[in-house]
Amino acid sequence: MEFAARCGMNVCEMAWQDAQGLPVTRAARDYPEGVACVDLYHDIPTVLALRKRERLPWLPVLAQWARAQLHTFRWDDPRPALGFVRGIARKRFLRSVGAPERRGDVLQGASLGGDPKA
Repeated sequence: MEFAARCGMNVCEMAWQDAQGLPVTRAARDYPEGVACVDLYHDIPTVLALRKRERLPWLPVLAQWARAQLHTFRWDDPRPALGFVRGIARKRFLRSVGAPERRGDVLQGASLGGDPKA
């Protein structure tokens, strides 16, 4: 949602209008093209898996990620991303020492490289 909003599409408002039976505001056609959004939590394991199957050079991947908007991290507000990284580190540490996962943990389920919905 946030990525779409930063590209000029208010998806939340459009969904609300649709749910209310109102005419849905059309998205502007002058949205930026070629803008990428990177979710490092899922994208890093995907790239690593692709590298095992085929030769995938890191330089183009890193160049693309450098130009992309990051899913969690913002330079003007880094705390959510830092909290997310702290949660991943805690989860991996607890798993390494054999501690059970806590119920209701935001990061409960599959670790890096796995998708709990698959």
